[in-house]
Amino acid sequence: MKWCHRRWRSSFASAGFSATKRRNNLACGRRSNTAHEREPTKFVGKGAEACAMTPEGESGPRLEIAHVLNMDVLEYSTLLIPEQSRIIAKINRIVRDSARFRRAEAEEKLICLPTGDGMALVFFSDHEAPIESAVEISTAIKNHPEIRLRMGIHSGPVDVVLDVNERTNVAGAGIDMAQRVMDCGDAGHILLSKRVADDLTPLPRWNPHLHDLGECEVKHGRRISLVNFYTDEVGNPSVPRKLQSMQARSAEAQRNNLPAQLSSFIGREGELTEIKQLLADTRLLTLTGAGGCGKTRLALQVAADLLSEYPDGVWLVELAPASDPDIVTQLAAKALSIREEPKRPLMKTLADRLRSKRLLLVLDNCEHLLDACAQLAGTLLKTCSNLRILATSREAIGLPGESIWQVPSLTTPEPGTTMSPELLCQFEAVRLFTDRAVAVQSRFVLTSTIASAVARICWRLEGIPLAIELAAARMNALSAAQIADRLQDSFDLLSHGKRTALPRHQALRATIDWSYALLTDAEQRLFQRLAVFAGGFDLQAAENVCVAEGIEREQILDLLTQVLAKSLVLVREQDGTTHYRMLEPIWQYAQDRLRESGAMPAVQRRHLDYFLRVAQETEPRLLGPEQRLASEELEAGHANLLAALRWAAENDPESALKLSNALAWFWERRGYLAEGQEWFKRTIAQSPATLAELRGEAYVHAGRLACWQGDYEHAVALTEKGMRLCEQSGNEHWLGMALNNLGGVAAYRGELARAVPLLDRSLSIGKELGDNDLVWRSLADLGVVALLQGDYERARDLVEQSVLTMSRCGDEEGGIVVRILGEIESALGNIEKAAGYYEEALTIGRKLAHKRAVAGALEGLGKIAFDRSDYTRARTLYEEGLQVADELGQKSEYATTLGINLAELAAEERKFDEARRLCMAGLRNSQEVGDKESIAAELSICAWLCFASGGQAEAAAQLLGAVEGIRESLGMALPPRQRARHERRIAAIRDALDRKVFAAAWARGKVMSIDEAIAYALSH
Repeated sequence: MKWCHRRWRSSFASAGFSATKRRNNLACGRRSNTAHEREPTKFVGKGAEACAMTPEGESGPRLEIAHVLNMDVLEYSTLLIPEQSRIIAKINRIVRDSARFRRAEAEEKLICLPTGDGMALVFFSDHEAPIESAVEISTAIKNHPEIRLRMGIHSGPVDVVLDVNERTNVAGAGIDMAQRVMDCGDAGHILLSKRVADDLTPLPRWNPHLHDLGECEVKHGRRISLVNFYTDEVGNPSVPRKLQSMQARSAEAQRNNLPAQLSSFIGREGELTEIKQLLADTRLLTLTGAGGCGKTRLALQVAADLLSEYPDGVWLVELAPASDPDIVTQLAAKALSIREEPKRPLMKTLADRLRSKRLLLVLDNCEHLLDACAQLAGTLLKTCSNLRILATSREAIGLPGESIWQVPSLTTPEPGTTMSPELLCQFEAVRLFTDRAVAVQSRFVLTSTIASAVARICWRLEGIPLAIELAAARMNALSAAQIADRLQDSFDLLSHGKRTALPRHQALRATIDWSYALLTDAEQRLFQRLAVFAGGFDLQAAENVCVAEGIEREQILDLLTQVLAKSLVLVREQDGTTHYRMLEPIWQYAQDRLRESGAMPAVQRRHLDYFLRVAQETEPRLLGPEQRLASEELEAGHANLLAALRWAAENDPESALKLSNALAWFWERRGYLAEGQEWFKRTIAQSPATLAELRGEAYVHAGRLACWQGDYEHAVALTEKGMRLCEQSGNEHWLGMALNNLGGVAAYRGELARAVPLLDRSLSIGKELGDNDLVWRSLADLGVVALLQGDYERARDLVEQSVLTMSRCGDEEGGIVVRILGEIESALGNIEKAAGYYEEALTIGRKLAHKRAVAGALEGLGKIAFDRSDYTRARTLYEEGLQVADELGQKSEYATTLGINLAELAAEERKFDEARRLCMAGLRNSQEVGDKESIAAELSICAWLCFASGGQAEAAAQLLGAVEGIRESLGMALPPRQRARHERRIAAIRDALDRKVFAAAWARGKVMSIDEAIAYALSH
């Protein structure tokens, strides 16, 4: 106990719990006037020892077995306040003067917790300390008959916590159970838990005075074994009244046969309330759900909570072990202690005996005996008007008037969630894992180090209670991170449960085996084939993929309905369409079964064929009036499309390339830029050179994705490869798209002279082909070039032509083009008109979930707010836009622009450190991708920062000269919106310098190369 001794000294002495302070401040029962000497208040909460806060300076909470003596004064609340104070003062004095208390206090192995009407003494290291202290206190109390004190003793885990006022305290199951033991007693009783009594039994000084009382029911229907300690001098030899009332009941008078639960019930507060309300309104309520979802435990908790509602009791009929339908009635009669009468049907006897009774009958695990359960329930409900039946089954019983309630999984954190342990404990699955982990590893604590692994376990197991309990049971051999990593195959990891559980609940596979065995041969084949789907499916997909030997298309709906009824598939309605999915462990099981059947390759081929057809049929709709709906359909099926793509990449390179091409527009518009790039890299590399036309299209698509990520060099390389292949194969449409890509990249990099001929040729091809999609894209990019050149009238004309052409082909991607009109008006200073275009672009972008359109519109609206000097709103819009742009890639067009805007805003607000940081990061990114327009903007801000924050006017002048040189070389005009502010800054810097010095610095900057200018800016 050396560690424990040091720990309590460091943890509690600093918080006002030193022995000296306890003596001076009446450690038990009196509040100190000094903040740091306040007494600890009791910390109450399930699993507190596992989810506790950590005292400052310690690396993490650690459990300790403590020996707790809890005591309180009976009928304390009926006393007048002066009398309460007098009695508590006497008890404090008696406790403080007792020899055992003083010795433990001196050894610093004691914590005293006031409880209002008494106290808890928490001893460490000596299991005899509580009983010794109880005897001493009881002996002294004999001289004060007005003090009606009772005591309870238990040994169990406690831990250090910080309470709501951030004061150091202790809490845990050891303290809570000591209180439960004490609550069973009357005045004078010294009651011990069975665990404490077992520790004292071998000791001759205590053994003769230990008297077994049997079990007593405490909070939540839990039963605990009690032992009464008394001698001729102390204690109360009588049986506690609470126990007397229990023991006086006969088996029938106990009114229930519910089993005592060996573990705590976690969460489901809302479900408990809802089920109780339903039982008040319906006579047959069936809880359904997949194996392991917690149907039985939930039903038993509901039944225990409703004991007082049914005068004739709550009775459990356990059907899981039964295999013969003929014994269902016998099992019900046995549970109700009703014997069969000679020459009379047992069902009739049962019905007659229950006719006038008001009781709740719980039929547990009905799924394999549905007909027999329906006969029993139907007969009893017709005969017994006050009877209620709560059933659990993986399938509904099927009686008229039956209410069906689907048991949900426990709440889980979202994947990738980063939360503190305290916030994670809000999720039921995390609380269950923590509680069960403590049961097998007493020192387990949910800390920030393992929080993400625990969250991943709970999410991967989809909140299925059985799976989570089986995973937590592995904490005695594996870390949380190891368990999370090994859950790829749930069944190998979760293969051993509690020996006391039914065989089918001892392993996750066994409980799903039980459900699988209830399926017909055709249902089993469908169940296996459904495993090929990733993330869910709809009826049409099932009808196309699962039809084969043994299953006809017209059978699919009926078979799926049966599998759904047996809780192996979940269903949800979304946007008027019914979608189906399997829970992750059930999906893994189905995959194993499909693999064992040998049908996996054939089913995967049908899966690929179907989703390739879906993608190819949907692709044209992505460029027309149904764009939003088409995108949503692909989004809903994205997991299946990627699963098909993975299989094709390994087994059919041509189909993989076709599927990548069909998904490219979807990836581009929904912001799956990096993912799409990776797939193109893989599918192009695996495809044979003979597929020139497909490969050419794929390279151009890949180039577009690279462009929107801001990776311009890679975009040009990919697009040029695609252009050559398109020329060889005569694919004019994709040749035009390649030219459009190259012209767009040149414009974004400020290479306007290179951009114009490329875009003109792209426009020419589009017109020749009558390809409106290519025409509007080329017109829009030519409008951007004109905008950058300062030719605003031409820019407006080109973009308006683009919008008109787009409307002819029904493309909804107007958000991007409308934003360009906003840019034109913003550059001219027409703020209100620009704001209208940006708002329209934002509405379109959000409607289509088009991330680039949303980011661009937010950037434009931020500029409007900036021009209106509403810096707070500007910052909010910029940061929101940057969050969207970052999903596209840190070097994407809008990520760069928004970074520049935020730097400009910070400079205007004189937040120079922030502005400098943003400028430096932006310069490095822009230099890497060759974005000359952005480099000029960032150098301009750097110049102002040199002057405004550092007084380096000459360096600022040189940088401004470099900016001027870059813009002249690119043929780029500074928009009127920015020109006034730029000229004011030049004037301020010129005024700070001698005219000749300014001119010389400006001239030096103007002849600098871009790289030299960047290096100069970074050095200053």
